[in-house]
Amino acid sequence: MKSGKYFWNAGIFLWKTSTFLREAKRSKPELAKFIEEFPKEGGDAYIAAHFAALPKISVDYAIMEKAERVTVAEARFDWTTWGAGRHSGAFARRRPRQYAARSGGDS
Repeated sequence: MKSGKYFWNAGIFLWKTSTFLREAKRSKPELAKFIEEFPKEGGDAYIAAHFAALPKISVDYAIMEKAERVTVAEARFDWTTWGAGRHSGAFARRRPRQYAARSGGDS
C-alpha cells in the first residue's frame, strides 16, 4: 500500500448497455434476463414481482470482477464513502433537501 500503486474502487462504473448485458449473460444470466424483460410500462409492478428473486450480490462481484474487458480510470476529485453512513449526517445537515433521504428499511 505504501507504494501508492493502488486505486480505490469507488463503485463508479460506466459501460454501454450492450457491454453490460453481454457480461451479465456470461456471469449472471438471471440478471440479464431481468433487464431484458423489463417492461416499458409497469416497471414498479415488475420490480415488485421479480426483484426479490435476483441474487443478493453487488455489481462488483457479479459482473465487474468476472468481466473480460475492464479499464480503470484515475479520478482526481474528493471522495467519501457515502454508503458507509459515517459521513451521511454531515451531508444531511449541510443540504438536507439535496443529499439526504430517510428510509424505514434497514439499509
